[in-house]
Amino acid sequence: FIKAHENDWEYEIKYIKEEDEFTTIYYNSLFEDMFLEESYMSFTYDIYGGFNLEMIRLHVLEKGKNKKEVMTSVEAIMRALSQLERGDDITEIRLGYYLFMDQNVPITQTRSATAFPSWRIKTADGRYFYVQAFEF
Repeated sequence: FIKAHENDWEYEIKYIKEEDEFTTIYYNSLFEDMFLEESYMSFTYDIYGGFNLEMIRLHVLEKGKNKKEVMTSVEAIMRALSQLERGDDITEIRLGYYLFMDQNVPITQTRSATAFPSWRIKTADGRYFYVQAFEF
């Protein structure tokens, strides 16, 4: 599947999760070499040969024209401190695009949305936190 679509979709592995009888490989889409969160494909395999593919592919229709200064990764961590727990180890921080959406509406029922530059912070236990990279 990936080989068949490698020329029309840029992606990277976000994580691989092994749990009991299942292994999940989760890929994020990329836009201009930065992750595009909520645009993904996820493959789940079980030990009996079962397979599940879940995919949501976002298409970038327009790129903003106004350039804004993004905060540094250190500033992003400072803003995320209230969400982190004491002793959390940060294993990755990366700039990309994140859809800040109404949590009551599933992405599969959204016809359009705006992705904003955001810092993605990953902790050692696999949790992710997102901080918008600039102020309006």
